[in-house]
Amino acid sequence: MAISAAIFTALRASPEHVAWLEGVITFVGRQDNLAVRQAAMIALAFNVFVVLVAIMSIMLTVPKGGPRKT
Repeated sequence: MAISAAIFTALRASPEHVAWLEGVITFVGRQDNLAVRQAAMIALAFNVFVVLVAIMSIMLTVPKGGPRKT
């Protein structure tokens, strides 16, 4: 949570926008908050990445079988 908040804060404070993101998504509407919208998208993408890593680590480390009968 702290890392995604730091990413958002760092990118939001930057007066320049993320240039490569403009080629991927067309922003419609107000353009004065473009840095905030881009910072939020990148921070949320980082959160999705962390969730995917967590799912993969759970799938690789938790045994698949049920309880063992003795």
